[in-house]
Amino acid sequence: GQIVFQTNDLDEKWDGTIDGEPAPTGTYHYFLEAYGKDQKKFFIEGKVKLIR
Repeated sequence: GQIVFQTNDLDEKWDGTIDGEPAPTGTYHYFLEAYGKDQKKFFIEGKVKLIR
């Protein structure tokens, strides 16, 4: 796969583009790595379907 969006800013969102161009319709997988209030690392993953 290819990383199409990555950030450390909670307010930043993916705008549906890849390298400034509209991403093609399809299913995109996401992987979230974060730390909780107790400083324990946790992971969330899922899919989002982009329809144009």
